[in-house]
Amino acid sequence: MDVYVREPLELDHKVCTAVYWLASSAEYRAIANLFGGFEETWDFPNCAGAIDGTHIPIIAPSLAHGDYLNRKGWYSIHLQAVYDHRYIITNINVGWPGKVHDVRVFGNSELYYKGETSDLLPKWTKQLLLRDRQVLMPIVIVADAAYPLKPWFLKPYTHIAKLSKVQKEYNYRLSRARMPTENIFGRLKGRWTCLMKRLDVDVGFVSTVITACVILHNLCEMRQENYMWAEI
Repeated sequence: MDVYVREPLELDHKVCTAVYWLASSAEYRAIANLFGGFEETWDFPNCAGAIDGTHIPIIAPSLAHGDYLNRKGWYSIHLQAVYDHRYIITNINVGWPGKVHDVRVFGNSELYYKGETSDLLPKWTKQLLLRDRQVLMPIVIVADAAYPLKPWFLKPYTHIAKLSKVQKEYNYRLSRARMPTENIFGRLKGRWTCLMKRLDVDVGFVSTVITACVILHNLCEMRQENYMWAEI
């Protein structure tokens, strides 16, 4: 049997496409066909991605070094990342000092601004059956309980002991949708181990190094390259 495949893209074309995808203001519109991935993989419909933050160790800056001392007692730069079910990072906010809380980073990000102005995600809805009634669910991003609840940004219910059966089911499904959270930063830092130790570069250049590592991480994930797992 004859098998026909398209000719591979040139390397320059692949790199330019990846960089454009990461830098474009229309990332989520451009990957709209992936919204079914979380439902198929983690049983959570209309999910565009999950969000979390991590700290990248740095050498203490000479100026305002106290701002970079995080709650764990070491100096860092904050990396906020949105990622999909394939461990592809689709949006980052990098550069805040380690002392700043994840929620403040989120609230001051372009991601948050676009979400609040309805300029982030397509205005598509999915009809779901919930307790014998039809509801329309918008496309959302999921997060942990520390983040604010928004129509486009979902988090789990708290006060677990008082939850109804439906609320518990929601928490379970949202927890499944956030499963990549357990691996995403381990995969990123496992490939690019410079992110695990103190980056020996000027603090003004740290964000550039981190961004480069994220782009390379995505290229590796697209090609399903192996990685060395990193405990973070």
